Amino acid sequence: MRLLTSVFFLLTAPLFLGAQYITPEWTRYQDTQTGGGFSAPNVQVDNEQNVIVFGETYHPGSVIGFIVTKYDPSGDLLWESRMDSPALDVPVSFALDSSGYPYAAGYMKAQFVSIIEGLLLKYDKETGDTLWSYRYAYSTPLNSSFSQVLITPTQEVWVLGTATDLNTNQYFTFLAILDSEGHEIKRVELQNGVGSIIKPVAGGYVVWGSQNGAFVCWHLDSEGNEINQYSTDFYLDSSGGAPGGERHVDKMGNFYIGDRSGEHKMTKYDPQGNLLWTYAKPYVAHSSPFYVTARAEGINTDEAGNVFFGGMYYNGTDRRHLYTCLDAQGALLWEYQLVFLDEYYVSSARQSIMLEDKNLSLGNYRLDSINNYNLCFVALSDSNGFKVGWLCDLPGNSNSVNSIHYHQNKVYIAASNSEDLSNKKQLVSKFDASFLYSPTQEWTSTKIEKMSPNPAVSKTVLSLYNTKAEKRAMLELLDLQGKVVYNRQVELVQGQQQIVLDELDGLPTGTYFVRISTVGHVFTGKLVKSN
Repeated sequence: MRLLTSVFFLLTAPLFLGAQYITPEWTRYQDTQTGGGFSAPNVQVDNEQNVIVFGETYHPGSVIGFIVTKYDPSGDLLWESRMDSPALDVPVSFALDSSGYPYAAGYMKAQFVSIIEGLLLKYDKETGDTLWSYRYAYSTPLNSSFSQVLITPTQEVWVLGTATDLNTNQYFTFLAILDSEGHEIKRVELQNGVGSIIKPVAGGYVVWGSQNGAFVCWHLDSEGNEINQYSTDFYLDSSGGAPGGERHVDKMGNFYIGDRSGEHKMTKYDPQGNLLWTYAKPYVAHSSPFYVTARAEGINTDEAGNVFFGGMYYNGTDRRHLYTCLDAQGALLWEYQLVFLDEYYVSSARQSIMLEDKNLSLGNYRLDSINNYNLCFVALSDSNGFKVGWLCDLPGNSNSVNSIHYHQNKVYIAASNSEDLSNKKQLVSKFDASFLYSPTQEWTSTKIEKMSPNPAVSKTVLSLYNTKAEKRAMLELLDLQGKVVYNRQVELVQGQQQIVLDELDGLPTGTYFVRISTVGHVFTGKLVKSN
């Protein structure tokens, strides 16, 4: 089996896809309300293919807590652990060590107390009990929070955080190095910046952060000792504000910042703080100052240094979902507008992972313009262009996907989900990853040439042109929630053909999508049912 090699992209033009739907092997809920935080839920998988979901609980009044849930490979619940105290306990970063023990890091703020404390928890992999907790102790009162937990190859636990001395109001970045039992081996204080990302590189680690409108990079050796510190020039995002947006660090220690304030823009710095390049798609202004015209997020890089990212882009008429690939020097390799089912309502990418040289991106897909229903989309691409995309209809009416993970030919997606916006739940879905592969088949997609009448009351005639005869094809009608409301088998002939769809009487009025699927090809169109 090989990864699909069909190329489905048009430079700047819309990329219309007959949506290929994927169905999970199973979906499980964490039975708790969630605030839908950006970092949670997060899904990871251990070496025995058990599934660990890190998330947050939520109660009215903004009381948040940690929750970790573990399922076996079949989706059966093994355990659930909650830190659900009457306090603000916010999970931020998660990790598994090589033995499958889970770690969750973030911060906590007790009721009626102004001090914020960074918090790290280690869980028993068999029971979910808390084995130990770690807080950053200091000689004077301070506010602290943890931004990332990292397990090193030697199974040391490194936790990166920031702190503010409440006596002097001075802030600093710290790195606490612990053994697997939670004992502090050493701590390193990094001055002149607020660190947020730590990344292993050749010979040690880099920590990237920011200070006073610039970015800061600390170089550490393999034991966490500071070697050098570098700073970039002053940086402003498109709103004129301080550094913001999504951040990514590649294996060489290069730093990427994506604009989330109004431009489809990407900037790259080397580990010495030198600006290497900035790429920005021409900006189109909107009449409203509160209208977000573009974003760049879901950033990742391949071994050659090519950069993949997605995000919305306002073209002067409406917002489209734009995927972009740049080479290591910042030159545009390709871009495409991702369009499923002849509809443009696609929101921003949430996360992407690399499968060797291919980028697997996860995002939300909206079937209407008011964001009250989201599908999940997964898109596969490499430096040569877009390969193929899929949709998944997750349960509920308001879904926000957060995390994607690949392990031993399985794909796992974590999302916050609800039947209504006031009662969000967290879920995880497991998929067989065979949808990423095909031994010989390349998929293509074609719009149905004509549907007449359209709108239709009881029947319509579909006109299409097929390049080859197909004895078995599936004709389907899908509602605006992506659910199949009608299907039947049809036979396609080679060349021009008309198919009568005369089963519309029992359907409610509204908009439907028509899909005719064969092996390797999908015809799509939009039909309006009227009275």
